[in-house]
Amino acid sequence: LRACLLLFTVTNGAKVPQQMQLESLIPVASRRDSIINAGTGSGKTICMVLAILLDPLSITLVINPLKRLQCTQVS
Repeated sequence: LRACLLLFTVTNGAKVPQQMQLESLIPVASRRDSIINAGTGSGKTICMVLAILLDPLSITLVINPLKRLQCTQVS
């Protein structure tokens, strides 16, 4: 609920989290590592932002394999 309210507030009511984005926060809330493997445009950025908003003192490391993304978009 807190994640929904945070995103709704930060985006001035334009967005609410999808189920996948909320499920990605379960390990974050438990202070566990997580890996999200999702396609382009599926909402991975919101997963990262929500994790930071929920726990601003935590350390968030994001790895984006952009070269791989370029190859898959070409094919």
